[in-house]
Amino acid sequence: MKQNLLIICLFFSLGVAFGQTKLQKAERHFKDLAYTQAAKEYTEYLAHEKKPSAQIVLHAAESNYCLGNTSVASQLYEQAYSSQGNKILDEYFNHYILSLKAEENYAKADELQLQRLDYKGAEIEKQQFNLQKKYLDSLNNSKPKFAVANIANNTAMADFGTAFYGDKIVYASAKDAMRDGAKKYSWNQQPYLTLYVANKDTVTGNFTNEKKFLPGAQTSYHNAAAAFSPNFKTVYATVNNVDKNRKLQNDKKGTNNVQLVYGQIKNEILVSKTIAAFNSPDYSVGQPAVSPDGKWLYFVSDMPGGYGETDIYRAQILGNNKLGDPINLGPVINTTGKEMFPFVSNDVLYFASDWHYGLGGLDVFSSAIINKTTFAQPKNMGKPVNSNRDDFAFIINKVGTNGYVSSNRAGGKGDDDIYYISPPKEIPKNTDDVLESVAGLEPDPSKSDPDAKPYADLVTNKDGVEKIAINPIYFDFDKYNVREDAAAELDKVVYVLQKFPNVIIKIESHTDSRGTDAYNIELSDNRAKATYNYIIAKGISPKQIQSVKGYGETRLLNKCSNGVNCSDEEHQLNRRSDFIIVIK
Repeated sequence: MKQNLLIICLFFSLGVAFGQTKLQKAERHFKDLAYTQAAKEYTEYLAHEKKPSAQIVLHAAESNYCLGNTSVASQLYEQAYSSQGNKILDEYFNHYILSLKAEENYAKADELQLQRLDYKGAEIEKQQFNLQKKYLDSLNNSKPKFAVANIANNTAMADFGTAFYGDKIVYASAKDAMRDGAKKYSWNQQPYLTLYVANKDTVTGNFTNEKKFLPGAQTSYHNAAAAFSPNFKTVYATVNNVDKNRKLQNDKKGTNNVQLVYGQIKNEILVSKTIAAFNSPDYSVGQPAVSPDGKWLYFVSDMPGGYGETDIYRAQILGNNKLGDPINLGPVINTTGKEMFPFVSNDVLYFASDWHYGLGGLDVFSSAIINKTTFAQPKNMGKPVNSNRDDFAFIINKVGTNGYVSSNRAGGKGDDDIYYISPPKEIPKNTDDVLESVAGLEPDPSKSDPDAKPYADLVTNKDGVEKIAINPIYFDFDKYNVREDAAAELDKVVYVLQKFPNVIIKIESHTDSRGTDAYNIELSDNRAKATYNYIIAKGISPKQIQSVKGYGETRLLNKCSNGVNCSDEEHQLNRRSDFIIVIK
């Protein structure tokens, strides 16, 4: 657990005892959440102390756990557990289980967890454990719903926590390390987090034109986990607790928590900045998410009265820059562990949890929102969205095809990384699967998806011209990037070409009449190439595409030619791409 554990472990602090000089240093660093130094001091102390107290061993385990050193942490937790048994605090026990899972020691983790549930007489929790485990085992033996790919923009530092901002992405990064003299956080000696905004490539998910997001509004410390109102005029963000002089404001134990702030965006400037009324220096509030209807703000807190280490709450957005009182989502969602990073789309709550049954660390779960106060049992998203490490900050577009998840899984570029989510590519097992699946232009029922549609249901025929049946693919004015709504339609084209590999198409793209004739030819050609590149990136053979051509404004669908006064909607009808079948 790496930089994101800034936001995870910041939600709680632990007591301190003092002893020998080496131990005093370790405990002081532990109290200050300076886990890098604490882990080093504990290691040196334990190397010479034959009978350390269980509490000191647990502090050493916690220090390593919060740094992601789960191999060392699991050994230390085991040492403490062997002496304390089931008397060990839930927080420590949970971290012990998570460390075992991070090392993929699932059998031992499950055995210990079931033993503890028996010890507590927690029959309901035990039943839920078995149900979630059975569901996850079945899910991981099924075909993955998504593919994930590490984006090119990740650095050796922390990059995580994406949010949709219109057709852009806002995310947090510690990449400021590249700048000499950048402030560093004592927790893990990484720079403080900064929010960035970027364009996104709808094929690869990579970011372009990155820059700091509302730089004048960001603090000198951590700025992360942003969310936006549906009209993108209000932003909510997570920052360190600071006083009026923009200095860190600590609680009574000396811990600096995080707080929720929000305001309106006008001309790329934050105005009417407000600190949420339920913030407090004594606990953390952050990681906001806004419901699609803009009526509810979801967030995470370790405020008193919760179920576990961190819980998910929501508050009504009242207008006039005010929020209602926090409402805990209840025990179906929240556990004795951590629930974090909520996101809501299409009446489904997505969130990360380390205590609902998972693969290790934080896993992403989904829960259908039944009504204002009721949620369905959470379901693990399975691999490859989840791994044995921390997987969190899941977001998905409205049509459920593409999004992002953050993770510190093995194979990343350094610390927490951002991964692009897209539909998985369907790769035939062998060439016979391809050649034999097109008899009579119907998928071979013995080898293809039983839910596959017949060819006739996937095409249209007008005036003797056969096209793949999709909703119109539109482009923004003067642009040729593939929009998210267009990507969902292009996936239908990909589906046809995958299911019927003898089909060959030609791609034609068109513009509206605004701009010069020559410019529109070039623009439409770029749009045609953009759709071609999207399809090829999904694994389709270039041999299935006969030609790719832009026609500019030469084939308008309505009256909106040069000099005719038309609305934006009328012009948009002419900005389109067609996928015409030439061989079947």
